Amino acid sequence: IFMTGSENDKRNSGVTGDGQPIPNEYSVNLRTFRGALCSYYGASGYGDSRFFIVDAQDLTDEDLNSLKEVKNEDGGQLLPDELINAFKEKGSVAGLAGRHTVFGQTIEGFDVIVKICTSETQGDFAEPVTPIYINSITIGEYHAG
Repeated sequence: IFMTGSENDKRNSGVTGDGQPIPNEYSVNLRTFRGALCSYYGASGYGDSRFFIVDAQDLTDEDLNSLKEVKNEDGGQLLPDELINAFKEKGSVAGLAGRHTVFGQTIEGFDVIVKICTSETQGDFAEPVTPIYINSITIGEYHAG
């Protein structure tokens, strides 16, 4: 689901304060698992001031095969099989991997993610009918284990 700012933010999105396009900083090392916070980018291939939260969809065999067909600059398979299997296990949305800047990951509070992602939306970009506001958030460094 997309989270947006004011109408003015939407008109000025995709550029820095000095008017330069925001580069899309995606990496296959930053994974678009369920709960990832990702930068939106438009058809230009550049970043945007908007972001979205990745929910999960059931990945079909066709989805998994299409992920295997994503190529790197050398023409080889961009996403390793282990990563594709992890997308199926942990949840993701086919087609987001290696295409969006991931700048955060939900660790707790998936009930909130479900509530946000199941809210009523409208338009081509699934904008919420009723605006959604984040009143508080905890940002911290994740330590596995």
